[in-house]
This record gives sequence, C-alpha cells and structure tokens, in this order.
Amino acid sequence: MDQEVFSQLTNNFENSYLGTRNYAENLRLHRKPMEVRTAILHEVNDDIVRFQSIPALIDIDPANRSQGHATTKINEIWRADRRLKNLYQAVQIYCARRSRDIIELAPLIAEYRAMNRVYNRVQHSISASKKKKMAKKFDLERRETFDKPYLKVHLQGDADFESISKILRSLPAVKKANVTDQTSGKRDLTVYPQKAYDMSDLEKEVAEALTNYFNGNPIDPSFKKQPISGMSDKAYFEILDHILIMGKNLETSVRMKDAFDEEGYRDYIAAHLNSISEQVSAKGEVYNKQGKTDILVFDHDGNNILIAECKLWKGETALLKAADQILSNYVNWRDEKCALIVFNQDVQNFTGMIQTATTALQKHPLFAKFLGNRKDTSFSYVFQHPEDRGKTIKLELILFNFAV
Repeated sequence: MDQEVFSQLTNNFENSYLGTRNYAENLRLHRKPMEVRTAILHEVNDDIVRFQSIPALIDIDPANRSQGHATTKINEIWRADRRLKNLYQAVQIYCARRSRDIIELAPLIAEYRAMNRVYNRVQHSISASKKKKMAKKFDLERRETFDKPYLKVHLQGDADFESISKILRSLPAVKKANVTDQTSGKRDLTVYPQKAYDMSDLEKEVAEALTNYFNGNPIDPSFKKQPISGMSDKAYFEILDHILIMGKNLETSVRMKDAFDEEGYRDYIAAHLNSISEQVSAKGEVYNKQGKTDILVFDHDGNNILIAECKLWKGETALLKAADQILSNYVNWRDEKCALIVFNQDVQNFTGMIQTATTALQKHPLFAKFLGNRKDTSFSYVFQHPEDRGKTIKLELILFNFAV
C-alpha cells in the first residue's frame, strides 16, 4: 500500500458512507433538511465512537505501561512534525514504532478518517445553513476613507448596538468598533482593523462574532447588589449557561477553533461574558490571590462572581492539577463559585473522556460532593474551601469537544 491507495480508500469510504444512506436524496426531498443533517451527524458520531473500540485500533504502549487509541497516537505524530506531507506518513511511522502491520492498519485508519471527514462535512453544512439564516440579522460592507479601509456593520433596528460594539472591540483583528448615528436617523457600526490584520481577517472575525451573538441570544441576568456570599445560584448558573452557549457555537466553527489555544478560548469567552449584563464585567488574565486566573467575573462593587480556568484536555492528572490550581491559588476566603472549562482537541472518544474527567475530580483531596450533571456536558461539584474547611465552594466542570 502507498499514499495514493490510502487516499483512494479514504475517498471511497467517505462516498460509500453517505451513498448507502441516501444522504443526498433524503436531503433533497425532506421538508426540513436540517433534520436529515442532524440525524446523519448523530449516526456518524456514534459510529466513530464504536469504531475506536475495534481491537486493532487499541494502542498498547509498553514503555509507559498505558493503553489508548492508535488514531490518537497517529494524530499526535502528524501534528508534531511539519515535515510530514500527508497522514499516511504518520501511519507509517506509527507502525514502525509499534511493530504493526501497515497493510492491516492503514485501511482501518482510512475508514476512520473518512468518517471524520463525513462528520466535518455535515457539521460544516449545518453551520453554513445557520449562517445563511443569520444573514438577515446583519450585513457587512467594506468601505475606505483617506486610504484607510474599514467595515460598516448594519444590524436589525432593534439590535443592542452598544453591547455588540463592546463584543467586536474585544476581537484580535479589531482596533475600533464605534456606534455611528446617521443623519437619516439609522444606526450602524464602524469597525477599523488592527495594523497586523487585513480586511479579510477583520470581516471573518466580525461575521463569526455576530453569528455567535445572534445564535446565542444572550439575555441580561438579574444580579442583586449584595456580597458574593449572598449571590443566588440562579445568577451563577445563568453565567454558566452563557458559557455553554458560547462553547457550543464555537464547536460548529471549524475556522476559528482550529486557530485557538487555551488563551484563544479564554479571550473568546471573557469578551462575550462582558456583553451579557450591564451589572457585571469579565476580564481575562486577572490577578486574584496568588496568581492570574484565566477569567474573572465581578460586579461594580468589586465582588468576585465567578473564577474560571480554561484548559486543554491533557488527561486526568492535568485536570486534578488544574482543580488544585484554581482552589489553592485563586480562591479567596470570600469566593464561593468557580468553574473549570475544558476543551478537547485530541480524544476521539469524547464520551469516555467525559467519564474520566467527571470521575477524576472526585479524587481531589478537597472534594466534598458530586451534585450531578446540570447539562449534557456541564457537571456540578462541591469542594471544601482550602482556607476554611467549614466553608464550601461550588465548582462547575464544563467540557467542549473539538476533536476531529
């Protein structure tokens, strides 16, 4: 087998997967095409999870006495070496390291890759369909004055221009985002790019942010003017729900999530949290107690409402270390509510990862109680306060999946 055969196998698997399910025909005939897309998305996701349990795809690492998935190891090889020209070369290296028969393994990897391509293809069509619906919510127009390019953003008349301009100003490509009142009585936004970004970068980021904003349909939580110790769980959970909306929207955006690291996820979430209420603010990389926490949400009186850390999934040990970091380094005596936001970019078996993560936190020495899953990927815990064992801290574990 060579690269050409491997690529042909992948293409054949991809075409046959959708062909045997009459995907194109069902999409053409169904009155609600989104239902067809969603159904095939769930089906291929289930198949991907089942496929990983095939014995031939189990990876045994004798040196580290560990067991994982061959697909994950091959992906690690591919990502670690820019010199590799194609995935087949990563398969060759893996087979050499593990003394595996490439004739046996390569077709399985080709089929697995094909299913992931199907998943991404359908997911992209869902995202494109949603963006098409969102086109009525906003319109972007490139302009130029005195040789300086800028972007005009036209929104629906009832849009919250101030909140949206605040969101746009937080984007890396945006230098300014001003609300402009026209002589006609209409309002729009004037957006200027940072020097390091061209107009294409600016337009893509603005379109992505507006799509996420209108899909998320943010509301303004009602916070009472009282110390953090008296803040209701309702307000706390409203903030967490906004984070879930933001993360789920990002899961559908292939372009932006591929470029994100921990800092990128942090900046994305912190910026959007600033738009959900006039009564609270959110900042990234803020000093609190003994270090810089990723996200700090606080009210106008300076009371901390939520302390959150953003982490890429690196396994059980790293998760426990992150929990210890937020509880021991960032939580003051008056702080009672925090969150760990974890982004999976590598593990294909997301269901298994959820099980590992939710169980791992219960091994922490300050763990007090597991309250259960509040949402499908949001889990509630109670921990003892590190400075006062008579006090407790609520910690929410929120997981997002970006593995491809």
